[in-house]
Order: sequence, then structure tokens, then C-alpha cells
Amino acid sequence: MSGSYVPGIAVGMALGIMFVAVVFSYLKKKKGKDIYEYDERQKLTQLKGWKAAFIAAVCFDIINAVAVDLFGPWAGMITMSCCSLFIGVGAYGIVCIIKDAYTPLHKRAGKYMLLFLVIAVFNAAIGMMNCKNIGYFDEGRLTIGWINFFAAALLIIIDIIYAVDVIIKKNRAAEPEEED
Repeated sequence: MSGSYVPGIAVGMALGIMFVAVVFSYLKKKKGKDIYEYDERQKLTQLKGWKAAFIAAVCFDIINAVAVDLFGPWAGMITMSCCSLFIGVGAYGIVCIIKDAYTPLHKRAGKYMLLFLVIAVFNAAIGMMNCKNIGYFDEGRLTIGWINFFAAALLIIIDIIYAVDVIIKKNRAAEPEEED
């Protein structure tokens, strides 16, 4: 990977974070109250999600380090680091989705899941364009273009887990309760 990508990645991440902060600040001011209404149970579950994210990322890093020592690098350093980040975010999302702490109280995540799907499609398209320009492999290792594919996969996996969770909960609610 050439050094010309690093400033672009840094600027893109900074602009993305600033955009999200401005949107949430606007929404908070518009409603006049905190847009996040999580109860104590959800906040405790989110802490467990952060713990799972940390453990998943550290386990990936350990397994990755052993694999790199034994077999050599399978991807560039930035790609491997982003995979660690994505695995941690995925673990957090899975824990929070399964334990109903992913969205605030009385809010559905349908619009967020649709947004995740749209972002996943854009990431996949950008990944294809990046890999087309710089190649899929460089000296037998995955290139930086794969980061977009991994981001798309993460968002799709979170969407699938959320959809399965909704289906399971609807089926449980539809089942008649047995009396003892």
C-alpha cells in the first residue's frame, strides 16, 4: 500500500465522525431531550457488549499474530487491523441485538437496518472499484481494497442477526403460553 491512501483514510474517518456528531446533535436539540432512552438493563447489556467486543478483538489479534508467525501475513497491516476492529464491532452488535439493547426503548431498528444495508452495498461497490484499481492481492496478501468488503460483510451480518432475532421474537410472541 502506498502512503497516499493513509491521509485519505484519516480524512474520510474524521469527516464521517463529524457528520454523525452533527446529525445526532441536531436531533437532540430538535427533540429537546436525549434521543437515547436506554434503561438500566440495556446499559448493563451494552457494557457486556463492550466486554465481548474487547475479548473478540483481542482473541482475533492473538490468533492473527500466531497465523502470521506460522504462515506469513495474509493481508496488509491496515487490513488486518480493520478486521480486528470489525470483529469487535460485530461482537458488540450481536450481544446488544440478542439482549435487546441495540436500540433505545420503544424504537425499532428497521430504518437503521435498511441504512446498514444501503451502506453495505456502497461499501461493496467501493471495494470492487478499489480492488480493480489496486488489485485484489499484492505479493499474495489481501490489499487495502478488501477493507470495504469486510465492512460490507459486517453490516450484512448485523442485518441478518437482527432479522433472525425479530423473527424468533415474533414466533415466541405468537405461541400460546402454557398454563401449569
